[in-house]
Amino acid sequence: MTFFKSPGVAALAFVALVVGAPASYGFEPTGNPVADALFASLEAGGAKSIEAGSVSGDESQTEISDLKVTSNKAGSKQEVSIGSLVIKDATVEDGSVKAESIAMDDVALSKDDGSKLTIANGITEGAVIPSAEAVKAAGDEEPNPSFDRVLLADAKFTTENGVTIPVGAIEVEVGEEIDGVPSSGSMKVSDIVVSKDALDEEGKKAFDRFGYDTVTFSFSSAGAYDPGSGEATIKEIKVSGTDVGTLTITGGFGGLTPAVLAQLNSGGNAQQQMGALQAVSVQNLAIRFDDDSVTKRALAAQGKEMGGASADEVAEQLAAGLPMMLRFLQNKQFEEQVASAAGTFLRQQGSILIEAKPPQPVTFAQIFGLMMAPQALPSVLAVEVSNP
Repeated sequence: MTFFKSPGVAALAFVALVVGAPASYGFEPTGNPVADALFASLEAGGAKSIEAGSVSGDESQTEISDLKVTSNKAGSKQEVSIGSLVIKDATVEDGSVKAESIAMDDVALSKDDGSKLTIANGITEGAVIPSAEAVKAAGDEEPNPSFDRVLLADAKFTTENGVTIPVGAIEVEVGEEIDGVPSSGSMKVSDIVVSKDALDEEGKKAFDRFGYDTVTFSFSSAGAYDPGSGEATIKEIKVSGTDVGTLTITGGFGGLTPAVLAQLNSGGNAQQQMGALQAVSVQNLAIRFDDDSVTKRALAAQGKEMGGASADEVAEQLAAGLPMMLRFLQNKQFEEQVASAAGTFLRQQGSILIEAKPPQPVTFAQIFGLMMAPQALPSVLAVEVSNP
């Protein structure tokens, strides 16, 4: 796994490493059943060393200080250090640890390429750490630790080039599992601060073009899944940026049965994957963008490149040209609807909403069948474009 490409992914991977992924050989038994089960699980995965400054307490509360785990996977050395690890209300059964909560302070993960992740503090609720036997039996496919909720605060990601990206908080919740699949889940990542200095040359040019020095982003997602019916609901996927805007996606899909998901995750060829999608259906889908100055900035940048036209003048020119640009859709009614909504958005900014609300679910087989006549898709999916 590559760290630091995505703050959310990196943090979750790190939590998996700390709470239940393997690490260490030859630890000295401490006499504490919770710590020993944890260390045995770590040992089963094959890291090079594990050290703890002290271990105290019992199953009601185990405290581990100055924990250091070193591993070397795929030729890359990484070290995890935790100033304080507190495991509360734990039980050990057949080598597996179930804990009401696991709290961490002063956490750091560093790699030999110079990249680093630090977390001021975090807590995992409803954690289950797999046993050493389960880890060994799984081989390369190590069993994942499970949890009900994870909250990490004040994280900082430092790239191999020394650029630091702060993240205020990361929160993940997982609903009850049905047949091994979570029935619901949510994730929130707040206050991701991206500065111009942290970007490559192309990114710096884009920031300069739109007049940004620093942008603070937030991300949230929530969904639900019913394996019995195969229905999946995107309650919300939201990405927002200060002085940029907010993109929100919601939707409902059918036909995503466990068998279909297994086929999609099997790594089969493209034809097999496409076949698995044939019965999957779109029930509804909505994409909304609420502007927070990025549109005005883009229009102003375009106007500057056009010889000094104002943002309003560029907006008017684009809006006036929309009817002609949209003729390729070959759907007069839909062309007029899109031109009206997009033109209003360009002139006034504000919001624009694209909704697919078919009276009956539309399968991917139907959608693929219309690829030779894409102009029919808006009607089949009952697509509407508006300015809410």
